[in-house]
Amino acid sequence: MAAIAAWNTVYLDVAIATLRKRGEDIPEATVAHIVPLGWEHIRLIGDYHFASQPGRSLEYLRPLRLQEENESA
Repeated sequence: MAAIAAWNTVYLDVAIATLRKRGEDIPEATVAHIVPLGWEHIRLIGDYHFASQPGRSLEYLRPLRLQEENESA
């Protein structure tokens, strides 16, 4: 659970920063109430293959799914 919360926190930070750069008004009072504990998007059952992959870091996150991308699909 701690790993999921930590990972979600990283993506929430990126998402909020991206939305703010696009002009969205996201007050700090609202951000204070966002919790990174959701895990519906995490696949907990299945086959997992862990192999060493060089070059992985928090600098190379998967792209955010932004609203206009969803609307065009």
